[in-house]
Amino acid sequence: MAFLFGWLSMLVTDPGITAAVAVGLATYVSYLFPLSSWGRGAVAVGAIAVLAAVNMRGVRFSSGVIRGLAALKLGVLGFLVLWGLGLGRGDWSNFVPLVAQRPGSKPLVDALIGGMIAAFFSLGGWWDVSKIVGEVRDPRRTLPRALLLGVILVTVVYVLINLDPRLARAFLLTIGRPPDGQERDVARRFLQTPPARYSELAPDDARHRAWADFCQMILASNSFLYVE
Repeated sequence: MAFLFGWLSMLVTDPGITAAVAVGLATYVSYLFPLSSWGRGAVAVGAIAVLAAVNMRGVRFSSGVIRGLAALKLGVLGFLVLWGLGLGRGDWSNFVPLVAQRPGSKPLVDALIGGMIAAFFSLGGWWDVSKIVGEVRDPRRTLPRALLLGVILVTVVYVLINLDPRLARAFLLTIGRPPDGQERDVARRFLQTPPARYSELAPDDARHRAWADFCQMILASNSFLYVE
């Protein structure tokens, strides 16, 4: 069984996870710099090659690079959190409804499958970190603490980063005031229930199109046209 698991990890599981994460990175890069499908593929392959070269340099060097990237990522996320909350533009209503099914959301089974795929990537981190037991001092004490603190940190950052200030910022930049309760409710219903004409678009494209249409609605409103 261990022999089969080793070959499975080397030929299927680990390469598949690496490729999926690299494609995700390339997709985010394409939002910053317009890329063709070939360009996204080149970014993904290049990222894998660079990180492979880093790991080949040795454990000390590669662990330093990983710590640096993690610090950079948490620093950027922390800046976004402090920026949103510091300016008073965060909104806890982003988490409402917490349990109820949103209008236009996927059926329960499809949603669970999608959620389990994301959970699988998280599980990958748990089983990969267990491979370093032989390299860690006092692993019985260190690894459980690292896993627990890591999960708590990720959860806190996830909650804080989702206090999305975009809705309030759109009103402040155009008409100079935050939205009132009714405006906020109408805007959220529009953004959370994509119009039928978006049905042929990918989810990310539909979400971006909804935000673009929403901003056009603000620019065409009386509050903007007659602002003093």
